[in-house]
Amino acid sequence: MTRTLTAGMQTEIAAQRGAIAHLFEIDTSGGMVRLATTPVDVLWNSQTWEGIGGTLVFNAAEETPDPSGQGLELTLSGVDQTFISVLLSANLRGREIRIWLVHFNPATFSIIADPLEIFRGRQLADYRINESRPADGGAGGVDIQTRVQSYVATLRNPETVNSSEISHNDMLKRAGLTTGDTFFRNVLAITGKPFKWGAQWNFSKRPHIR
Repeated sequence: MTRTLTAGMQTEIAAQRGAIAHLFEIDTSGGMVRLATTPVDVLWNSQTWEGIGGTLVFNAAEETPDPSGQGLELTLSGVDQTFISVLLSANLRGREIRIWLVHFNPATFSIIADPLEIFRGRQLADYRINESRPADGGAGGVDIQTRVQSYVATLRNPETVNSSEISHNDMLKRAGLTTGDTFFRNVLAITGKPFKWGAQWNFSKRPHIR
């Protein structure tokens, strides 16, 4: 990934002191979720990024000689109830996630242009929800974890048609048809349910054969 530092970012990096954070843009079927590791909400690129502080933790983006290993582990604390609701109700698999490194003014929390994009990939792994309940009956905690895979890691995989909303609409787009079909959103709801195909046969009206 090509990374270009603006003059403002170069000045902040060379300074003896600075305040940094990360911005996360997570694509879901219910819309974009924008989070920031700042204690307050911040504005950038005409969007509001919800500040959730240290409740969002991730490992450094891996750039190894083996493309299949490139990705990162993402952990989100259950303090952010909004994202838990999105996770349980929206489709995430196969959708994009982007991460930026930002410098900001600690007095005003204004972003110093422009943030540096350090990772872009897809949400291909399951989201794991771990709940802890203390023995004394106090308030428990919830952690959400997943592994995000970089686009470089997927280059070795052949592009095929998958049973997903994104793949389905990509196929429609390549065929020059109208996109936006949401058929695959209903697949889980109808899995395992019996369906009658064709007209029901009325045995009482079956012709008598001699």
